[in-house]
Parts: sequence; structure tokens; C-alpha cells
Amino acid sequence: MIKPKPLQKGDTIGIAAPASPFDRAEFEKGIQTLENIGFRTKYRDDIFASHRYLAGTDSRRISELIQHLTDPEVKALFFARGGYGTMRILPQLDPKKLEQCTKVVMGYSDMTPLLSFLHEKLSWVVFHGPVVAKGMGETFRERGRRSLLRALTESEPIGEIVAPEMVYLKPGGARGKIVGGCLSLIIATMKTPYELETEGSILFLEDVNERPYAIDRMLTQLKLAGKLRGVRGIIFGPLQNSGQSGDELKQVILEVLEESPIPIVYGFPSGHMDDMMTIPLGVEVELNSDRGSVNFVEGALSA
Repeated sequence: MIKPKPLQKGDTIGIAAPASPFDRAEFEKGIQTLENIGFRTKYRDDIFASHRYLAGTDSRRISELIQHLTDPEVKALFFARGGYGTMRILPQLDPKKLEQCTKVVMGYSDMTPLLSFLHEKLSWVVFHGPVVAKGMGETFRERGRRSLLRALTESEPIGEIVAPEMVYLKPGGARGKIVGGCLSLIIATMKTPYELETEGSILFLEDVNERPYAIDRMLTQLKLAGKLRGVRGIIFGPLQNSGQSGDELKQVILEVLEESPIPIVYGFPSGHMDDMMTIPLGVEVELNSDRGSVNFVEGALSA
């Protein structure tokens, strides 16, 4: 794995919008949060563009993305929001031109295919964490701030995470490289050049606004496609706004994955939720149902 350097106060964070348009007031609150923490921010004037359901044309969004990825002043790349659109511009990213551009890249939701691209094509450790206009404003509280700074500024492993909302649906222990992100986006990359590699991994899955039948369908598709074969453990993040209780969702997961003899965690606090935690993807983690924990045993940043 190629690990970025830790962020330091005063470093410049570039902000891009490769997916959907966003609320400008919420964006400015997020920018203020980052600057209050001690970072500088940098974004283009045309980040506020809108083209149907996209944050501007494909050409605008890809040029912005490449500009921030290749800008030596930018030590980290964050995103305005998710939504839809990132997959449209992935074919225009040339891995060879990014090989010397390693930096912290953090996002979630529609950023899932981009994070997977950077991890699988360039072997970068990447970060599953909040976006500027949705998650870094008023709902970004102490746990989220502390987690973000811990994940992005300290080279030691972030260690063991035990959260009250997290339970083990299937007991056991496992160790592997954590990969994944938003479930519906992982499904969207199937049979494309950006399909997620899951062999030998601890698979992290989260989503929002998906009914139980849709979660059932997507998990079943992963199973039938062989993407769960060789997975050593599964961590479910929040599955918010499903229209059903957590107990109903747990039963759906257990029914679909009944034959999987691996530990399964439900309710890990990173994803579509207020005050989400920031975690690295591409590092070794350990699951331990006896301790009720997820332990990040490998550092995500270069020493």
C-alpha cells in the first residue's frame, strides 16, 4: 500500500465536486469548520456550477478533479457532496499520470467508485469520511471531529473502535484488508473496469434510503456474483431511512447471508449518518466478536 503523509495544521485541502450540486450555505459552514480546525481550503469558482443533476458538465468536473489531484500545494482532497456523477468521469482518469501525486483523499457515497479506483489502480490508502456540504456543518460534532483528526493527522493505527450502536450478528474473529463503501455504488460498478476486488478482505458496506427488499437484492447479487466468496468478514455501517426498524434489517441480512460462516458486524458508525467517523480503506483490520470491536491494526499514513 502507498500511504499519504499525515496532514498538519496549515496544510491546504482542495475541495472538488465530481458528482451532484450542493447547498452553498452548507458548503460554507463546512469550509468554516475546516478552517477553524486549522486547515487552509482551496476550491475553484466554478465548483458551484449546475448542469441538470450534476455539479457542472463532465469536462468541468474531471478537469477540477485532475487539477486538485496533481496540485502539489493540495495535501488532501475532500468533496463537496455525493449524489451522482462520479462514475461518468472515471474513464478520463489516467493512473500513470497520478502515480507521483499521493495524498489524502476522503469521501463517501458517490465517491465510493473513485476511492476504489485510487486504491486498486494506484494502491493508495484512501479514507471513508464526511463531505464538506453534508456532514461538516452543524451535525459535525465532537466524535466526528476527533475521528477525522485522528485518522488524517496521526501515522499510528487508529486502533480499536467499540461503539454502542455496533453489534455482532454473527460471532467470530477475522483479519483482512478493509475495502468497500456505499453498497448501491459497489453494485453499480459490477462488470465494469471499476468493480471492487473483495477476495481476502473485510468488506465494509453502508447505504441510505434503501428499502429492505433492495438491500436483500443487492446482497443477493453480491453473493450470486461470487463477490462474497473469500471475504473474511463483513462490517455493515448505517443503513439509514430504510423504512423499517434495525431489527428488520438485521433479519434481512441474516437470511441472505445465512450460509456465510464469517463474522458480521452491524451498525458501525461511518457512512450516511450525522457525526460520522472517518476510517481508512486499504489497511489491515481485525474483527473480534468477544470484544465487540473493530480494530484497525495497520497505520494508514506514512511515518
